[in-house]
Amino acid sequence: MLDQLFFHFNEAPPRLTLDSESARDLLSMVQVLDKECTRSIRYAPLVHSLLVSILCYLARFRQSHPSSRLIEERVVALYHLIENHFRQEKKMAFYARKLSLSAKRVNELMRHHSGKTLTRLIHDRIILEAQRDLAFTRKSVKQIAHELEYDDVSYFCRFFRSMTGESPKAFRDKTFK
Repeated sequence: MLDQLFFHFNEAPPRLTLDSESARDLLSMVQVLDKECTRSIRYAPLVHSLLVSILCYLARFRQSHPSSRLIEERVVALYHLIENHFRQEKKMAFYARKLSLSAKRVNELMRHHSGKTLTRLIHDRIILEAQRDLAFTRKSVKQIAHELEYDDVSYFCRFFRSMTGESPKAFRDKTFK
């Protein structure tokens, strides 16, 4: 439910409509969160709980448009599929088959929702994971490539460079400066 709060569709305005009482309640919650965040010693579980509460409260007011409900469900399902399979499955046909849609229709949905093709979203997720590993682990580029199921390390390096404009080594070096 909360992940859908941040999805935007052309036919659904990216705003929430609150009545004055709800706005006051939300403002009170945000003020408590702000107060806790400005303390010299924060209590992390409280901050986490307040953030979750605010998001749940906002989700209550999210306008659901009947015309976008099915699209929304498919898009959410697609994002979950990408998250769970981006290492092993890099072809659009897999995702289209899982959603029982044609590859063309999947691309139409994703272009409508994100402005990107499904292939681009998969590539973006692969690059994000590679960048995380490069920045936060001591794994070699070869090990990262193999974990992302690229058998040819030089192909992975060319792919990374084409997507980011720099080599994996240059990215790691820049991150640690």
